Amino acid sequence: MTEHRETTLGLQGNTEILHRISNRLADRFTGIFATATVERYVFGAYTALARTAKISAYLR
Repeated sequence: MTEHRETTLGLQGNTEILHRISNRLADRFTGIFATATVERYVFGAYTALARTAKISAYLR
């Protein structure tokens, strides 16, 4: 039997903190990575983790 699990880890509630993380990393790596690149990777990593996480308590 397969259990269907609802997920509430959408980006809506986390965009502010993900933007802050992106900005800090972009500042740290100025001249190495463009701000848009850093943001894309931060949001992409969060999305991938949220999609596959079995324990999601730390993703909120």
